[in-house]
Amino acid sequence: MYLYLPTYLAPNEFIINQFYKFTSTSPSPSPKRNKNLKSHKRNNHNNNNNNNNNNKKKKKKKKKKKKKKKKKKKKKKKKKKKKKKKKKKKKKKKKKKKKNNNNNNNNNNNNNKITK
Repeated sequence: MYLYLPTYLAPNEFIINQFYKFTSTSPSPSPKRNKNLKSHKRNNHNNNNNNNNNNKKKKKKKKKKKKKKKKKKKKKKKKKKKKKKKKKKKKKKKKKKKKNNNNNNNNNNNNNKITK
C-alpha cells in the first residue's frame, strides 16, 4: 500500500488517517467528527442502510408529462377570384337595304310570269 507523506513533518494523526482510508477498520474518530459523519450519511441516501431507509419517507417520483404533438394546420388554398368579364355592348348593325335584290327578284318573277 502506498502512503502519501507530505514534504513537511506531519502530525501522527495525519499519517494514521491516510493509512486507514483504505482499510475496513478505522480508529474511532473524535465525537465531533462522528456527528458530522452521521449527518453526512443522513444526506446521502445509503442503500446499504436498511434501517435508515425504512424510516425515511420515500420521495414520490414525478411522472413525466408526455409532450403533445402539435397538429400541423392545413393551409387553406385561397380561391382565385374570377374576373368578371365586361359585357361588350353589342353595336346594332344597320340592316343593309336589299332593295336591289328584291327588285331584281320581283322583276324576274314578273318577267317569268309574263313569259309564261
